[in-house]
Amino acid sequence: MNRPSSLWVFLNIVMIAVLGFGLYTLYNTIVDNVPLVGRRAPAFSTTSLDGSSDFIYDIPEDGTYLIVVINGGCHFCESMVPFLNQLYGNDDFHVLGVSTSNQEETARFMMDNHVQFPVSLVSQDFDDSYRYTGTPTSFLIHNGIIEKIYTGKPTPEEMSYLLSLKTQGAL
Repeated sequence: MNRPSSLWVFLNIVMIAVLGFGLYTLYNTIVDNVPLVGRRAPAFSTTSLDGSSDFIYDIPEDGTYLIVVINGGCHFCESMVPFLNQLYGNDDFHVLGVSTSNQEETARFMMDNHVQFPVSLVSQDFDDSYRYTGTPTSFLIHNGIIEKIYTGKPTPEEMSYLLSLKTQGAL
């Protein structure tokens, strides 16, 4: 009776692993590519920086919101803070930071970078609903509908557009 060689067993294991990874990747690509732009912004919850309370955000159907996913170790996030501070502070244009860092790192990020806009800690339902892939990621929401998703730091043209929205008070 011939026993399979070690090489044959190894190659079959590798082939099964590659096939499994390919199917996993295909499934996640299909799920992740369900477009968010043009759809109602999902409600989500976050936790306050001191961990004492949870906030449930159901974006209203009036007004303009920029939800920015940040991380304490992200240099692009740090470089965006002055611009986000400039956007913040208008009754018609709201900026909300959602941090993927822990409480201590987020508090240090806010202090070191003089963050003026509200920041809370990310939750699993935010991760599941908004499906961002890195930081910074910004979601521009107008009248409850996701209009645009910025992955990475916005370009100067995108920043100019966002500033124009703030000065106009809405879209």
